[in-house]
Amino acid sequence: MRFKRLKVKNIRSYSDLEIDFNDGVTVVSGVNGSGKSSLLEACFVGLFGHRGIPRDFVLADLVRKGCEEAVIHLEFEHRGQEYAVIQEFRNNPETGKASTTKSYLEIDGEVVVNQATQTYDSIRNLLRMDEEAYKNCVYIRQGDIDVLINARKKDRQRMIDDLLQIGRLEEYRERAKSARTGVGRHITETHARIKDQQEEIETIDATKPVARKNQLNTDLKQLQQEVANLETMRDRTSTRIEKDRQHIEQYTRTQKQIDELDRGISGLEKRKKEALTSLESKRKEGDRLHKSI
Repeated sequence: MRFKRLKVKNIRSYSDLEIDFNDGVTVVSGVNGSGKSSLLEACFVGLFGHRGIPRDFVLADLVRKGCEEAVIHLEFEHRGQEYAVIQEFRNNPETGKASTTKSYLEIDGEVVVNQATQTYDSIRNLLRMDEEAYKNCVYIRQGDIDVLINARKKDRQRMIDDLLQIGRLEEYRERAKSARTGVGRHITETHARIKDQQEEIETIDATKPVARKNQLNTDLKQLQQEVANLETMRDRTSTRIEKDRQHIEQYTRTQKQIDELDRGISGLEKRKKEALTSLESKRKEGDRLHKSI
């Protein structure tokens, strides 16, 4: 997924703004309170609607003061297709409450849904995550990074495992292994039963009991069909095991990335500690100079 363009009208401190996100890294800089976080929040709300509003705010806080209408138009590219999601809000100056008036999603220029709940469900299915998962792995609000940095290693590992649902891969692999073992056992038992039936048919052929032979032939056909069904199940199980193997390989690569992040976080913690030490030293020096004056 890659953002391509953001248009906002009467959002926070912005009356009318359009930003193009070109290839590469986009950096938005400015002093505190200049509206940097508001742009990220507009992208977040553009995707997930009112569910993207922080818990300590309400929808009316998003609308520019003194305005009754606000619009977020977010364009992005995902898996080779062009998407645009438009969220429109209306603020009631008498009650101080705001509501979503329009919410629709376009794919390659064609409107596919035009209702807030449908737009939310479509975005969630498209990205395969809801607003909480998106916030945890893609969108980090100011100050939230400390939660991940300061978490204990086990807690941080658990947070990442829960997000990516990595722990379920091992469960699926064990299930597939058990299923394959069970199918193999059934196939072996069925082949043994077929062999017994064939031997019994040969014995009966010597006495020519036609009715019994026909019955056994019918049973044999049923057993052969059961073998065919079991072999089909075995093939499906083998395919599932191969998919689980690929998932485990993906998990291994992800774990390596996590280890790299851990090392990076350790470096950041060290730099943070050094900065705090330097700050404390400078504060003491300032106190000393202040006293000397």
